[in-house]
Amino acid sequence: MIAISVTKINNSRIVKLFACVGLLSLLFAGCASTTLIKTAPAGAAVYIDSIKQGVTPYSYSDSSTIFTSSRDIILKKEGYKDLSAKIRKSEVTAGTVCRAIFLGVPVLWVTIYPEEYNYELEK
Repeated sequence: MIAISVTKINNSRIVKLFACVGLLSLLFAGCASTTLIKTAPAGAAVYIDSIKQGVTPYSYSDSSTIFTSSRDIILKKEGYKDLSAKIRKSEVTAGTVCRAIFLGVPVLWVTIYPEEYNYELEK
């Protein structure tokens, strides 16, 4: 009988541990937001907050917690005018709202970046 009660205690702790890990995974998976920055024509250099990140199409992701979070971007391509713009967390999804309500995630995390931004460069 002692062996059975020890097994039940250990199984209970394991279940609680997996539940906590699962909830934490859901919590932190919702913190990052990703968007795709595209240009016509493709191949423009992408500068975010004055730091070169790569070339378009460029997948940008961050985990800032402020719901109005925005980033200044500059797109540069030889033979085209530089384009300055902002990308902003502005979309609310059912998943982000449910996460905020049911998991207690702060309301500051309910907005995400749009799926993609498209820009046309001028010669």
